[in-house]
Amino acid sequence: QEILAEMSMVAEGVATTQSAYGLARKVGVEVPIIEQVHRILFEEADHPPRVHACVLRFEEALAHALESSLRARGAGGADPDTCAHLIVQTTEALAHRFVLRGIHDLDREAFIEQTTRLLAGYAGSRPIAMRRRSR
Repeated sequence: QEILAEMSMVAEGVATTQSAYGLARKVGVEVPIIEQVHRILFEEADHPPRVHACVLRFEEALAHALESSLRARGAGGADPDTCAHLIVQTTEALAHRFVLRGIHDLDREAFIEQTTRLLAGYAGSRPIAMRRRSR
């Protein structure tokens, strides 16, 4: 709900999925596609294999771009490739945790700042100044 409140665009199907799933359960109708979408959106279910593969490709591309940036800045320790992959995976895990359950009552800006400081410290570099997004 918090994510939807902060979005400036329409999240197609989120509310509809929740409503359709609730109605189907109420009247006892099986709706396998809606059930799977509901599991992914609201119950932390695994993504279908094709979606999972797409996410992995994106993570790999992101890690390689980050590795290049770390090397150019002389950061990342003895193994910038491993450092970059760990940063991508840690960022994903922390973001999921923050979105689903929050972290110690941190607001979005504080979460971003603390995560950036943590990961920049691990990488052995100073955080890159982040531009504030206008809303």
